[in-house]
Amino acid sequence: MTGHDRHISVTGSTVAGNLNTGDNIRQGNVTANQTAPVRQELLGSLADLRSELTAEGHTDVLSRVDDLEEEATAEEVDPKGGQKAFTRLKNALAGVASVAATLATIEDHVRKLFS
Repeated sequence: MTGHDRHISVTGSTVAGNLNTGDNIRQGNVTANQTAPVRQELLGSLADLRSELTAEGHTDVLSRVDDLEEEATAEEVDPKGGQKAFTRLKNALAGVASVAATLATIEDHVRKLFS
C-alpha cells in the first residue's frame, strides 16, 4: 500500500498504545504528547503575570496564579481542575485592567491545554 498518507492529528492531549498501519503491520508503544509546548507557553505567561502583579503591588492574588501553575505542571492534565483554577484567577483579577492582555493570552493557553 504505497502512496497512502497515514496521518493522525492530536491536539491538547496524549495518545499512547499500539498503532495499526495496515494489514499485519503494527507499531508498538507509540506515544505522542502535544501538551508540552502549550504547558511551557502557559507557564511563561503565568510568570509574566506574576511579575506584572508583583510590580503593581497586587500580591494578594498570587495564590491564584500558584493554583493554575499547579494544575499546569501536574503529571495528568485535569480539564475541570485547570478551568476552575483559571476561573478563580480571572475573577480575582476582575478589577486589574493593566493585566488584561496577559490574562487573555493565558486564557488562550488554558483553552488549548485543558479542553
